[in-house]
Amino acid sequence: MIKTTLISLVTCIIVCGSFFFFTRQSKKTVYVDTGKLFAEFKLSKELASASEEVKKNRQQQLDSLYEKVRSESLKAELSKPSEESIRTFNLLREEFLFKQQQFDEENKKLTFESDKKIWNQLNQYIADYGEAHKYIYVLGANGQGNIMYANKENNITEELITYINSRYEDKNIK
Repeated sequence: MIKTTLISLVTCIIVCGSFFFFTRQSKKTVYVDTGKLFAEFKLSKELASASEEVKKNRQQQLDSLYEKVRSESLKAELSKPSEESIRTFNLLREEFLFKQQQFDEENKKLTFESDKKIWNQLNQYIADYGEAHKYIYVLGANGQGNIMYANKENNITEELITYINSRYEDKNIK
């Protein structure tokens, strides 16, 4: 009887231990909505605002140059254009096209550099958060095929947004 009780007790301990072990293990894999995380990160908002200001300034320069080209074009249509006005028109048009291409390339580079800076910072904060909470995996879900379904209780996006923004603000205060 004691032997049967002891075997039952050991079996119960093994079953309970296994249950708690595997339950805790499954909680160590979480996911985050990467699109929302990126959009809600304060650094993303700051860099987007700064980028928009730069892009707006460039667009104003292009608009001004376009108006000069348009003005020269109208002059040529209203009267017989001189060689000088044709040369001026062609120079302005070339300058406009050059600036347009240059600004497009610079805008793409600015976006790329901003995104790179944001993801580098996010990746560091996510790693720190994962270590602090002893997660085995923090998966990124973006609806593009990485994770097609995940239980909402494993979604730590909101907690991570709070954490990264807090870390970012602390970093900027120092």
